[in-house]
Amino acid sequence: FSRFHATHHMKGAPTIAAVGARTGALALLTFLCGALGFSILWCGIYLAMVAYDHHRRTKANGLVHEVNVQRAAHKFANLNKFVEQFPNWVQFSDVEKCHWLNDMLMQLWPYAKEATEVTLRGVLEPLLAENVPTGLSELTLSTLDMGHIPPLVTGVNTVQSEGMVALDLDIKFAGESKIVVSGSSGPLNVAVRIKDLEVVGTLRVMLAPLSDEIPCFQAISISFIKKPEIQYILSAGKVPLSAIPVLEGFINKQIREGLATVLLWPRKVVIPMADPTKAETDELRAEMEKEVEELVNELSDCSGFGLLRINVKHAVNLKNVDRLGKSDPYVSLFLDDREKKHTRVIENDLNPTWNEQHELVVYEPSQQVLHMEIKDDDDVGINRLLGKVEIPIATLVPDVTKELTLPLEGQGSVTLSLAHKPFLPRPAGLVEGGVAEPSGWKPQTPWCLGMLFVTVLKCRNLKSSKTTTVVVNFGDKEEKTWPLVAYEGIFNYDQIFNFYLRSLKDTKVRLSLRGANTDVLQPIDLIKDVLPLGSKGVTRWFKFPNGEGEVQLRLVAKSVSSREANADADADAD
Repeated sequence: FSRFHATHHMKGAPTIAAVGARTGALALLTFLCGALGFSILWCGIYLAMVAYDHHRRTKANGLVHEVNVQRAAHKFANLNKFVEQFPNWVQFSDVEKCHWLNDMLMQLWPYAKEATEVTLRGVLEPLLAENVPTGLSELTLSTLDMGHIPPLVTGVNTVQSEGMVALDLDIKFAGESKIVVSGSSGPLNVAVRIKDLEVVGTLRVMLAPLSDEIPCFQAISISFIKKPEIQYILSAGKVPLSAIPVLEGFINKQIREGLATVLLWPRKVVIPMADPTKAETDELRAEMEKEVEELVNELSDCSGFGLLRINVKHAVNLKNVDRLGKSDPYVSLFLDDREKKHTRVIENDLNPTWNEQHELVVYEPSQQVLHMEIKDDDDVGINRLLGKVEIPIATLVPDVTKELTLPLEGQGSVTLSLAHKPFLPRPAGLVEGGVAEPSGWKPQTPWCLGMLFVTVLKCRNLKSSKTTTVVVNFGDKEEKTWPLVAYEGIFNYDQIFNFYLRSLKDTKVRLSLRGANTDVLQPIDLIKDVLPLGSKGVTRWFKFPNGEGEVQLRLVAKSVSSREANADADADAD
């Protein structure tokens, strides 16, 4: 605005050439009047006319300038007013380009590289050793060198979170890394090199919990908030990988699924700041080791943030993809690859009505999006897509039910209602003394009361050298870990299972092993052992009855509010 004002203020000022021309014309006129014998009065009349014309031009230019200034001010006022009227969900990008951070990372990389390699070895070596595919006797990570080129940070965004400092880093790694996986099967030994590794994703770095002692936080947690894009080339030297399809398929699966899942939110790699090995006495060292273990267990909690309740009502004017008759539509609902729900199939109908209720666990409401796909059920061939729609969880107000009719990408529209129900800080129904009162969990038919998260962490001291699977039963649902072999005497599972709590009639968690000579674990009472501990749950070792081995579990029970949204809340949500 100031540049506009200055530019237009100078618009009416005469140039040096114009002033010179006018002065020369006046001098010539005076000379001619004298030479021709005219009275000096004519010169005065001419000068008066020139002065009047100059005054008129100056006044006109001033009026034009004032009008232009007022117009510009009006435009800027309207622009500010327009920006203020943006809805609160419209935001400008908070992602910043940080060249300074890349310069700093370049200098730190020789030191950070070593720490990164140690952390990755801690993740990859057990992953390979515990999942040796059939046909191979051994699988090891023989070489891990991340190269001399650090990851490139393409953007930084701060994450608002209570009790911690969190940053989302958009990274791209395409360094000259050298990774070699060695496998053996009888006399055959093969080394598979992973070349041209590229990783693109968003890495969340969390400094928590905060402390009043330097460095002001107790641990660093690292996780990808979305599954990263991983590209690479496998090379086995002179031995073609096609000759060992088992090894090629296994490495592809572990890199694309296993590694990505291990580092995918809410799973985290936790690096505590405290080092028990530097303790001055054995007693202090043991105390620090216990504190560090409890801290890592607490930060490694993978239980969800809340529930998304979905009532799929009906759709209209769907696309017809069947040659004989009409489409047979059904709906698929998912937030990510971890959990999918499906409605029933309604045959031969382009305006189906489902009226079905489904629930999904929400892990990161600021990032996750509900994907809703309507497909045609085909007994022979591929189920073709009829339409889809995506709804960010961040657009929903917590504990408010919102009904939507949305156009489908393709043809038609769908009507549904959504409610994001965050988990309560502690389960409902607790009374003084920490004793759970089952009646406090009010039935919310057709919705569930809450969730039970069971994480199978480790097994130890099992008299078994073969693959062992942990089986978890709760209610009418059974979950199994992947089969593993021991790595340095420990079976490292670290798998989480979700169980929907629809009633508190059967509250026993039953656990057994397959592949090991041990009895079934004594049932764990949810009401007695888990609910009184609130949202933090319990992490402990459970001994098997025959004394052969232990299993480490983390059990967390979380409930949601039973209150219903009111009309005012619905209006605010809209």
